[in-house]
Amino acid sequence: MADIAFLLLIFFMVTTIFKMEDGLPVTLPRAETAQKQNREKIMHIWIDGGGNIAINDKLVQVLQIEDILVAMLGERRRGAPQAGGGAPRSHRRVHGG
Repeated sequence: MADIAFLLLIFFMVTTIFKMEDGLPVTLPRAETAQKQNREKIMHIWIDGGGNIAINDKLVQVLQIEDILVAMLGERRRGAPQAGGGAPRSHRRVHGG
């Protein structure tokens, strides 16, 4: 009995015509000019739920971030915020959800 059910299932699967849906027409934007980004100045920064910070797959401490940025950019930018500069600030963890 089970073999007949499977044969019928295969028969209907093979003989059925599936109609592909066309979907909605979407006009995608085009780039007017494409410039290659300097890959040396791209950083991947990850912060996990435990508060661990990784820059380019290396674990770092909060106080090291400024030095890493300066080393990567090559100079300190005028007017840029500095870690540890100015008045002391209170920090807290931010949790999603």
